[in-house]
Amino acid sequence: MSAYKKTVRENFRNGCLERDGHKCRVCNVADNSLEIHHITDRTEIVNGGYTRENGITLCPECHEKAEEYHRTGVAVYGYSQ
Repeated sequence: MSAYKKTVRENFRNGCLERDGHKCRVCNVADNSLEIHHITDRTEIVNGGYTRENGITLCPECHEKAEEYHRTGVAVYGYSQ
């Protein structure tokens, strides 16, 4: 991965974490395992959708539920786009 791409991804992650108060936006957990979920699949957006508007901070459990929509096209209740 290029240094530029690493910087873009790091800025995306840090920006989303800061905006969301370093907490999962669904269950409110605040710990070091938080992840950033692309709301619209990054393959559908130019340059991978690495903008804060396309990111949401989630814990691993909530992230897994949110990813179900991208994998299957069927959302877990409460985790749709």
